[in-house]
Amino acid sequence: MKRKLFFVFVLFLVIVVVIGGSFVHDVFLISPKSDAKPVEVVVTEGDSVNAIDVHLEKAGLVSHPLFFKWFVEFTHTQTKLQAGTFFLTPGTSIASLVLLLSNVQNAEVQVTIPEGFTNDQIKAKLVEAFSKFDTIEWDKQASSLEGSLFPDTYRFAKNASVKEIVEKMRSTLDRRLVENNIDFLNCDMYQPSMGSVSPTRCDLHGTLVLASLIEKEVQTPEDMRHVAGIFLNRLAIGMPLQTDTSSYTYKNKGLPPSPINNPGMNAILAVLHPAQTKDLYFITLPNHTTVYAQTFAEHIKNQQTYLK
Repeated sequence: MKRKLFFVFVLFLVIVVVIGGSFVHDVFLISPKSDAKPVEVVVTEGDSVNAIDVHLEKAGLVSHPLFFKWFVEFTHTQTKLQAGTFFLTPGTSIASLVLLLSNVQNAEVQVTIPEGFTNDQIKAKLVEAFSKFDTIEWDKQASSLEGSLFPDTYRFAKNASVKEIVEKMRSTLDRRLVENNIDFLNCDMYQPSMGSVSPTRCDLHGTLVLASLIEKEVQTPEDMRHVAGIFLNRLAIGMPLQTDTSSYTYKNKGLPPSPINNPGMNAILAVLHPAQTKDLYFITLPNHTTVYAQTFAEHIKNQQTYLK
């Protein structure tokens, strides 16, 4: 009997040591690999420790879900866990996860701004993303920046200010221009002999204005370059641009005074590297394909053929 109890005791000790060792390892000792990429974890208001544990397990952030719950209970940190969107790296220790989830500064909001969104459309997106978004301050800071708030997927701190949001979107445009080797300050002025190079190549404002028009007309990079070539042809002969997206272009020659939205990089590149074409007209079909024409007569014929 004593021998049997001894074996039970030894088995108990082994289990305690194994579990205890695993607990200490997962809670304190592990660290992310150098190539590990953060994953998104969304904690909503009112989520229980169990619910957060499930989020972490599904994201591959905890190997032993019970350990997370045990640690939270032992450290009495249940009420410190925050709601928000967190980007956490697999391999992070449980103690570090709890610390990150307990600090609202680490909570992030992810917002995707599509190409061609106006400042007002961006504002609506931000109002959805942030519980207390200052729309009045946004209107003040973004009013003169239509066209310069680059469309992208952003991660902002949960308590980010309007100024920080605007600065990040504005600086992203600068960064993306550099990444695409676009420099409006150090460039050779346009010469006709340059061929497929835009006359706006040294004019950031003009490029953004024209790109914003193209952004609303067509979708593919190829069509954007073709339409850029058409618009530049019209400008060269003094023909109004006449784009459906801007009433200004029907009443006046030349570019509108400011961008009508915030264009993406494909539209900007299309303006800077337009297709060489003799076309002056185009129509966009409901299936988003585009039909081109050199003369007004051809254009009318295309309308009668494709827009019945």
